[in-house]
Amino acid sequence: MLLRRLDAPQHREWPRDYDRRETAALFDSRVKRLEDDFALGTEEAPTAGELDPGDLRKADRALGDLGYAVLPEELLESTYDGPSRLHHHVERPSWWHRFFGTF
Repeated sequence: MLLRRLDAPQHREWPRDYDRRETAALFDSRVKRLEDDFALGTEEAPTAGELDPGDLRKADRALGDLGYAVLPEELLESTYDGPSRLHHHVERPSWWHRFFGTF
C-alpha cells in the first residue's frame, strides 16, 4: 500500500524521501497545468457543491501526469496500522491523522 510505503516513523512531519524543493516545483507545475486545463470564467462554473465529471477527469489526469496519486477518502479514513506513534488524544487514528493531522 502506498501510504504504508511512505510512512517513516523517524520523520512524522513528512513522508519518506520528502524533498521540499522538488515538492514545491511539482506543486508549481500542478498549478500551471490546472490553470491551463480549467481556463474558464466563473460564469461557466457549475452549481456550488457539484463537480462536472469531465472536470474531475481533467483534474485526475493532470495529477497523474504530474506524479501524484489520487487516493479515495475511504482509504485515508481507514484505521492507521503503521509504525509511527501518533498523539494519544486521537481515539481511532486513521491514515489521514498520520499524514495530515497535527504533530
